[in-house]
Amino acid sequence: MHFVLECAPSSAIVEGPELEEPWCEGYFIEVPTIEAPFQISIELTDAGEPATIYDGVLPLWSDRLVRAMQEVGVDNLQLHPAIIRDVRSSREWPYWAVNVVGLVAAVDFKASGLPSDAAERSDLEPEWFVIDQAKAEPFRIFRLAESPDLLLVDSQVRQAIERAGLRDILLTEPGPGH
Repeated sequence: MHFVLECAPSSAIVEGPELEEPWCEGYFIEVPTIEAPFQISIELTDAGEPATIYDGVLPLWSDRLVRAMQEVGVDNLQLHPAIIRDVRSSREWPYWAVNVVGLVAAVDFKASGLPSDAAERSDLEPEWFVIDQAKAEPFRIFRLAESPDLLLVDSQVRQAIERAGLRDILLTEPGPGH
């Protein structure tokens, strides 16, 4: 079984690096030519810690999330060091810029009742589609080819996230009624 991995609403990214290509489309990218680590500015809404994951053109993951993924054999991540700095307090945290390499066409359009032609549908929401488990099964984590902004993880990754106590990550089972 696979689940859509999403971040809970969190602090906004205020500023980050200029990128030549997005890190959220599932394709291998060339190592960035800017100096490492990426410098990311956020504005925390309270005195707490940054979120475990930030979505966007440059996905950012905490070290705890990267370690949880690696513990269950995830090996299709391109990682680049990043530093997140809160603009209010100037506190800094080490993070990773993450490119999940791999697009899998795993939507069962017939069971979902959706048109297979992308021009006939909008971006997919987790409650709109059913996963073809036979196509998804070999992969621990991947971007959905039919909607690359969506990350899917298998049950072992879900369990690793739960064991790590990463409570601000949302894991949604795709399909109507979920």
